[in-house]
Amino acid sequence: MAIKERSSKKSKDAKKEAEEAKKGAEEADKQDEGEDEQEEQEQDDEPVQKKEKRKKKSFKKQSKGIFTLDNLFWLVVFGCIMYYKGWHHLLYRTALKAVGNDPEQRLAAEKSLSEVTAGKPIDLVDLLGQLRFYCSRPESSSCATYMEKMPQVATSVKNGPGTWNRKPLRKEVSLELDRLVSDMSAVGKAPIADLRTIAKEVVSSTPKKLRSELRVNALLDS
Repeated sequence: MAIKERSSKKSKDAKKEAEEAKKGAEEADKQDEGEDEQEEQEQDDEPVQKKEKRKKKSFKKQSKGIFTLDNLFWLVVFGCIMYYKGWHHLLYRTALKAVGNDPEQRLAAEKSLSEVTAGKPIDLVDLLGQLRFYCSRPESSSCATYMEKMPQVATSVKNGPGTWNRKPLRKEVSLELDRLVSDMSAVGKAPIADLRTIAKEVVSSTPKKLRSELRVNALLDS
């Protein structure tokens, strides 16, 4: 009996030692795998860093290449040609148009408005030029000042022929007039009675197929 107990105890101890050895080997394998993965990641990151450095260097080279003496020289030459040809005036007018300050539009609007103050008739195309210049933004101070002259403007439009050639307005002109007059009527303290007079002239000079689509109809119905 004693011999059997000793032998079973030895076998148990041997199994236990084998299990511990197996666990130790597995942990060592896992540690080795983690180190391998870390090394692979470092190897993968190294080319990326090199690529980024190359990109930065190439960008610096390109930016330096733009501001060379040759490029500056030809830029000056091009500017002199533009000035000699008078193209700078065209660029200046284009820039003014882009910010809503076209000098030709301003002169036309001021001329037709002077005819209004002189009691002369104007047509709806003249009116459109005034609205574009003074009231493209109805809430602006220039439009508020223009609205003070609206009684005279409405009288001049009413005494005018609609259009000087007495033909209906083109669709785009009708719609733009309709929009501008309608937007002005939505501003507080707008001269509604005078705008209603102008709205009647706009509707009567608009092609019949388009009249039902006009926004100023709401102004006439109010």
